[in-house]
Amino acid sequence: MIKKIFFFGSLIAALFTSISDINAQDKEGPAEVYASGDHMFGITYNMSIPDGKFRDFIEKTSFRGFSLDYESFIMDNLSLGLNAGYAVYDEVKDKQTVDVNLSSTAGATIHAKVWKYTHVVPIELKSRYYYSPDPNSWVHLFGGVGVGTSYVNQELWVGLQEIRQDYWRFSISPEAGFDISTNGSYNIQISTMYQYILNGQNSDEDFGAYTIRIGFRKWIN
Repeated sequence: MIKKIFFFGSLIAALFTSISDINAQDKEGPAEVYASGDHMFGITYNMSIPDGKFRDFIEKTSFRGFSLDYESFIMDNLSLGLNAGYAVYDEVKDKQTVDVNLSSTAGATIHAKVWKYTHVVPIELKSRYYYSPDPNSWVHLFGGVGVGTSYVNQELWVGLQEIRQDYWRFSISPEAGFDISTNGSYNIQISTMYQYILNGQNSDEDFGAYTIRIGFRKWIN
């Protein structure tokens, strides 16, 4: 997963490097997408694909996710804000034989239908940079990263037996996408993000997921 974080980071760094090169050639600098002092509120629908160790637990794509964003532009095109969201992953398996540890016994083997659930609630500080080479362009590029903490709740139901673990851990979410102007009071955003949550209760249980985000961003006066 670290390689994937580096991949997204390199992608964003390459974007910023290209911007710097263009700025060096153009004394007027990049076109203003958002101005210092602007404030935006956004809501997105998220579709997430499990990755890494998490995929060993649940393979199915989650189509039940959303996030809320607030951005304040601390300088032209550069924002700092807060992102919070929720996603639920679930999967049902036909009857399987599962080894479980019960509080009443040293251990047990159960053969039954299996239900798996994972609930994820990220709360992160997020910074984004928006770029457009042409002030008249209606499509803008942006890249950013969120850093914070995420709550993860995982449940495994084998028959009537529940195995559950939940925890808060450090998380990081690099993101890149397109900001599409509607010439109105809101913009449409389409982006891809990689969500990485540091190990859970066991050091080899890092959480990873690719997320496709589609949403709206509205100016706040």
